[in-house]
Amino acid sequence: MGDDGNRWVLKLVCLALAVTATGCTTPVILQQRVVEVEKIVLKDTAGNIRFEVTVKEDGSLVQTLRDKKGNERIALMVDAEGVARQSLFGEDGQKRVHSYVFPTDHPQSAGMAGTDILNREGKIALESYIDSERVTRHILHDENEKSGVLSYVFPADHPKLPGWTGADILNKEGKTALRSVIDSQRVARHQLFNENGAIRIGSYVNPTDHPKMAELAGTEWINGNSGAWMRINTAKDGGAYHEFMDKDNKERFSMNLFNSGRVNQLFSDRNGKERISLNVYTGGLANQLFLDATGVTRSITYTNQDGYAGFDLLDSKENSRFQAMTLPNGKVAQSFMDREKNVKASTTVTNDGQVTHYVEKGALETIWDNRGWIMLGIEALRSYNNK
Repeated sequence: MGDDGNRWVLKLVCLALAVTATGCTTPVILQQRVVEVEKIVLKDTAGNIRFEVTVKEDGSLVQTLRDKKGNERIALMVDAEGVARQSLFGEDGQKRVHSYVFPTDHPQSAGMAGTDILNREGKIALESYIDSERVTRHILHDENEKSGVLSYVFPADHPKLPGWTGADILNKEGKTALRSVIDSQRVARHQLFNENGAIRIGSYVNPTDHPKMAELAGTEWINGNSGAWMRINTAKDGGAYHEFMDKDNKERFSMNLFNSGRVNQLFSDRNGKERISLNVYTGGLANQLFLDATGVTRSITYTNQDGYAGFDLLDSKENSRFQAMTLPNGKVAQSFMDREKNVKASTTVTNDGQVTHYVEKGALETIWDNRGWIMLGIEALRSYNNK
């Protein structure tokens, strides 16, 4: 820079400070409207550089402010990519705060804006920023910049997670260990992960106006295949449910308390088909049902509030074909029915020991006609037992 340039720099500094400095015995009136320089340097009375403005070869514009020891304390920059940056330094020269704003047409980080706070070793301890998808994020790091807490708010028009808000707690490897979120349907969720990042426990509470499962609340224990091993929940109607699943996520056992007061247990096979059902009703009836693989009830055991207890065998059409029961007065009875539920034969034992047999007319004749086969079977059984 020539003598004329140095003279104009000196005049600019004097005018900016509005003081009398060395070589300026009176305030200087700057007549020119434009001063063209590549670098501006401001020194204190001791000759220490305190202020610099420079344009670098890559096009970056940098402004630096230093303390009286010459240490850089504040740096303002618009870099070659048009990113506005601001950095604040400690007295040791270590960067402690860094802020930035990316231009909207930046190829990788369009529109990002944020601030980083660094520890004394120069590692990021806290990040707060808005990313290119307008997601607001706040991240706390440990001394190794790995574990910490990540909180976020997604915009309402986000293409994948509209309106999501929540926080993740990360382990030492930087993977999510715990997550609490409110999703796009305003379902509150709380999830726990293993060291590999797989969900193992998930709890949830649905809002009262949820379109499908209003007010459903519960907890799931997740297996390695992302299916539930066990699930506990309560529904809007007041019912409480406890379910157990196998490794293929098929429900195998459940315990249910319905709003009506009914208590129920279900056992299912590997295909998820209900096979055993135990029930207690509010009226006092208790029963146990056994079903075949097609879902047809084949036997029922029951007792009720009036003192009746019994056992029924049913055919494939769920018609009772055999029934045994005890009555409140102590009587015991058993009956055989045809497909039309007509009693064909029965035996009754009263409380005083009297036995009564009933066989439909014609049935004895049929038995008599087949007496030879019956006797042959009895003889074969006797021979087998003797051996």
